[in-house]
Amino acid sequence: MFTFQQYDQNDDFLFITSAGNAGDDGGLDVPKTVGGPATSKNGIGVGATVSWGSSLPNRGYGPSFVAKFSSRGPTADGRIKPDLMAPGYWMRSAGARPDEQEECDSDLVYKAGTSMATPVVSGTAAKIRQYFREGYYPSGTKNSNDALNPSGGLIKAVLLNGAQALLGVDNVDAGGGVTPSAPYDNNQGFGRLSLQDSVYLAGKTNVQLKIWDRESVPNRVTNTYDVTIDKSGGCQANDLSVTLVWMEEGSVSGCTACVLHDIDLSVSFRGTTYYPNGRSSPDRTNNSERVVINGVQDGETATISVNAHNIAKSDQTYALVATACFNGVANTLVGTNVFGLQSAAPSTSLSPSDSSMPSASPSTSAEPSSNPSSSGQPSSSSEPSSCWSGPQTASYDKSLGVPKCSFGSSCDSGVILNGRGTMNGGNEPNQPNTLNSCTDGREGTYHIDESIDRIVVTRASDGGEDDCDLTEGDNVTITATVWCWEGLEGSDFIDFYYASDALSPVWTKIGNRQKCPGEGEQNMTASYTLPQGSIQAVRANMMLTSKTPTAANCTNGSYDDTDDLVITVTPLPSSKPSSLPSASPSTSGEPSSQPSLTPSQSAEPSSSSEPSSKPSLHPFSSGQPSSWPIASSWPSASPSTSDEPSSQPSSQPSLTPSSEPSLNPTSTSSGQPSLQPSESAAPSSSLQPSVSVSPSQSKKSKQAKTFGKSSKARMQATFI
Repeated sequence: MFTFQQYDQNDDFLFITSAGNAGDDGGLDVPKTVGGPATSKNGIGVGATVSWGSSLPNRGYGPSFVAKFSSRGPTADGRIKPDLMAPGYWMRSAGARPDEQEECDSDLVYKAGTSMATPVVSGTAAKIRQYFREGYYPSGTKNSNDALNPSGGLIKAVLLNGAQALLGVDNVDAGGGVTPSAPYDNNQGFGRLSLQDSVYLAGKTNVQLKIWDRESVPNRVTNTYDVTIDKSGGCQANDLSVTLVWMEEGSVSGCTACVLHDIDLSVSFRGTTYYPNGRSSPDRTNNSERVVINGVQDGETATISVNAHNIAKSDQTYALVATACFNGVANTLVGTNVFGLQSAAPSTSLSPSDSSMPSASPSTSAEPSSNPSSSGQPSSSSEPSSCWSGPQTASYDKSLGVPKCSFGSSCDSGVILNGRGTMNGGNEPNQPNTLNSCTDGREGTYHIDESIDRIVVTRASDGGEDDCDLTEGDNVTITATVWCWEGLEGSDFIDFYYASDALSPVWTKIGNRQKCPGEGEQNMTASYTLPQGSIQAVRANMMLTSKTPTAANCTNGSYDDTDDLVITVTPLPSSKPSSLPSASPSTSGEPSSQPSLTPSQSAEPSSSSEPSSKPSLHPFSSGQPSSWPIASSWPSASPSTSDEPSSQPSSQPSLTPSSEPSLNPTSTSSGQPSLQPSESAAPSSSLQPSVSVSPSQSKKSKQAKTFGKSSKARMQATFI
């Protein structure tokens, strides 16, 4: 047993362990199932998110969702657990041969469990230690004169401080649907690991970093630190994140208040005091505390306070971390990541000045190599895929105000577009989700009246066998999952547009305006050829009755909805001939030369007078589940204080840093750093929804509506 006295003498030690796999009971979330030793105060207990990859047997909704089995918090005394989340369902790695020690056979195996997620976190922690030991802080470039020995508390603080919020718990294949989740709740703790949002590498990460390690505060004393936002170097981050972590002695077994030394984090900004962990007052329960302030502006100053409220010794040592724009060089990768999936470009696109820069990509499993077979089982091929990335689910980009995919062979808006404006029961998250702030209508009721719930861009064909991401010249299909009203037949219409430059969009109409083919959930499609341009956008504009769009190419009726999706497009290889379409827009209201917009042939209204059942919540079902809660209304769970369950034993991965600069098991000749953790690259849900009609469960008369609107791998199923 590693005692606290030994830890105090070796304070660069950090204990990381899996949280357990007892969080699911037939589709029901089970709280208080994180077991020992993951319940420890000073360590990191790791939960699992859903993984990604087209050949995974159970694809789910991707790494922005908690895996159903991942054990839930809180601890018996109410502390936040799990601490961090990382992909763990399913993960593929080499299979050990039971008949020969220290040998591996030629097969790869899938495994699932929080023990699959834990190596992702421990490998990342080793990278962070290497980052400090090799002097990348504070400049973001390697400088041996800046080398330092980080404490375990500092590494933990850095990890927690960059974590990104998850959207929910994926219990779909267990029949339980999607459970809401929010930061600091029993499902996700501080969120999903994101190294790109945790440390600063000049020009290659989203934020700059400030640290204060092995600081000390006496009892009843407050230490303060001023930080000023400085975007002069081109940084575009809009959030300030601050995390405090301290290590302390163990408590007695069965403790009901296990934190012995209470020090409190708060941040004063614009005359308001912000408290940690989503609370409105000091946190007296946890020894890891985080404050996130959105919308900070250039030149503004925040004051961070660390107050020793009640400690049972002369002073308490702690680590403090802040990330924001602190006069750092702008992120020159493709896109930024804000509370969503990783958005770094592939490492081959980087041009670091120092080829020995550490990789920020602890790849613990290779991407599955092929599509699933018809039986749903993975291919037995051992050859890796030639594609570096796969299908992607967008994350919300605050700087653009819309969902965005920063790489991938397809792009899915996921749940971000659910709803419309502030309509009853369907407040659209981050509304209006358009590049030029079109106004969404606010009238009506969710999934009775009109809304755009999802936009997916998939390739209909590509330019060659090595062309794996969306690439200039690809023929693509846009699929919009919409909700059509049944009241006045043929009264709902949709237009599709594209813009070759999402940063300065000039919209080109695709095909002709189309009527909704029926009531309820419909999938409307349009196809076009990707023009030149690295950051492009597509738009769907749904309207009640045919209208002339505004100059911004949207309509502003009370029941109208306009949504955009930004995609990253790979330049056409120079060896390929270019026959790309012009990016110039067609005249307003006139169809362009793009292929005609037509609904899928199967999108016909049901002939039955009875409404059909609601769309299935299975990951492979068509469209977006209609019963998903709107993200803006998702509550944060409150910790309970009932007894903690029995411990879940788990292995403890080593945190000894590698002597090699990269933790990626696949070596490359370039020596360039990878800032994109492969395990969190993309979700794996079915991206091309099949077209089906699911009429509304509630109908209104035509008269009422008209009056209201007239003006190689083998399976191992055992969890580890």
